[in-house]
Amino acid sequence: GDPAIRAAADALDGLLVPSVKAIPSLLLYARLYGKEPDLLPPLRRLAEQAGGLRALEEPLLDLLDDGWWQVRLRAARALGQLGSAHNVPAVPALTRLLTESIANLRKEAVIALGETRHESALPAVRLAAEDPDPEVRKVARLALSQLGGA
Repeated sequence: GDPAIRAAADALDGLLVPSVKAIPSLLLYARLYGKEPDLLPPLRRLAEQAGGLRALEEPLLDLLDDGWWQVRLRAARALGQLGSAHNVPAVPALTRLLTESIANLRKEAVIALGETRHESALPAVRLAAEDPDPEVRKVARLALSQLGGA
């Protein structure tokens, strides 16, 4: 094609690529610090168009091992909110959270497991249905229905 159009396209790519690479970090910030009402919709649309949303998986999975339970809780919540297309690799890491002593953390892990809508999450969610905490058991029943294992 036209060299002027190619040059313009290359220049635009040079501007957009760093911006697109920043989207996962901005989304992660928005999820972890509760800023998603304002930031999330436009960033999510951009990320989905650019294929950048998948880049959130790895940093969120790393945060599931953070020393602060609050960070682990928010990371589990964020993984659940990513949607089923992005969650399957998270199933083993989320399953590990079911052994945590903090019930709210187990509850978020079960919710996220349900949101994966992947059959590999069924054994963990069935186990969570027997959790000593009634809230964890309640969300486990809901997750089982999401997973088709109710």
